[in-house]
Amino acid sequence: QLTAQLLVRGSGVAPQGEASLTTRSLPALQAYLAGQRAYRLGQYDSAATHFSSAVGLDSSFTLAEFGLVLANGWGAPVRDFLRVRQLAWDGRDRLSQRDRAMLEAYVGPHFPDRPLQSDLLATEERVVSQYPDVADAWYFLGDRYFHEGRYLGYADWMDRAAAAFERAVALDSSFAGPLSHLINLAALRSDTASARRYGRLYFDAAARGNRVDHLVRWDLARTLGDQALMREFWTGFDTAANRPQFAPAYVIGSGGSPSTADSLLDILARRADTEGARANYHGIRAILLYNAGRPVAAHHQ
Repeated sequence: QLTAQLLVRGSGVAPQGEASLTTRSLPALQAYLAGQRAYRLGQYDSAATHFSSAVGLDSSFTLAEFGLVLANGWGAPVRDFLRVRQLAWDGRDRLSQRDRAMLEAYVGPHFPDRPLQSDLLATEERVVSQYPDVADAWYFLGDRYFHEGRYLGYADWMDRAAAAFERAVALDSSFAGPLSHLINLAALRSDTASARRYGRLYFDAAARGNRVDHLVRWDLARTLGDQALMREFWTGFDTAANRPQFAPAYVIGSGGSPSTADSLLDILARRADTEGARANYHGIRAILLYNAGRPVAAHHQ
């Protein structure tokens, strides 16, 4: 127990609630802490690999299973994801009260029943009121407002999302998740001051070349009019192995031009070297065609 406490406190990651670190395997704990470091740096694929190792060493390590759920939320591939999510839920009684609340805020308080977005938002609001010093809780809340706030009827969804992300960053200035979202918001608002501020923090904290990093650079480049950064984005998107497959839809949804989305689709088509990648390309193109008012063309995708 003492060795585990020393590993946690010397790991360089935010405290995760030692009461929830129920594993008796020090290698599993080391793998989990490596996953936490990678997750907070925005290295979501690497985080999933470390969390998977931790679960492989101790199949009852609930926090590591929850880590896999979080990494998958950023697009990291997780084998047998539905089973992993169920294992995380089944092990919730092994978590501290705080970490159990975090799990419920993410997957819903009545899992496996599919939660309403309004229920998730209410749960996340309750969690930040109970644990106001937990950066991840504020990140979950900001993410809900960012992605679902407008559909839930909040005209000020961007303000609410920004306030929650800013609180998360105030608690952990190297947390790549809320930093990347603050840059997304700055781009939506054409807020050059915020783009510069959070861009500096992001580049100091986040690992270069992660999947989301491409779109962060696109948002910064277009907001700041930085042509060098824009060229870097296009080169990186064309050559990286972990390019975000949803990039064309993101570009359209965040106010980019159809021609930019088409150029990204051309790269996805050219680089699609697996059946899954080709299916994803046709799926994304179909979505964009439907939204452009071309249902017949979308049907043929």
